[in-house]
Amino acid sequence: MDRKYARYAAKHQGEAFKARITDDERTPIAHFEEGLLIGARAFLLDHDVDLFADVKVEIVEVHIPAAKIIGKISEWLEKDV
Repeated sequence: MDRKYARYAAKHQGEAFKARITDDERTPIAHFEEGLLIGARAFLLDHDVDLFADVKVEIVEVHIPAAKIIGKISEWLEKDV
């Protein structure tokens, strides 16, 4: 299933999708919440992140054999209170 996400991401490299940061450890991970990438993980190049923050992640690189999507935060989204 992850390779399907990776193939889709490879076709949309350079585009930004809404995501939520779910892991802020050594390599931060964000889960996409938009488009056909809902549920896919992106490994972030950024290291200064806040857990559970809503962001726009730009797809920078995709490794289809390893099913890895690498991205960077392009925009921080604020929640309306």
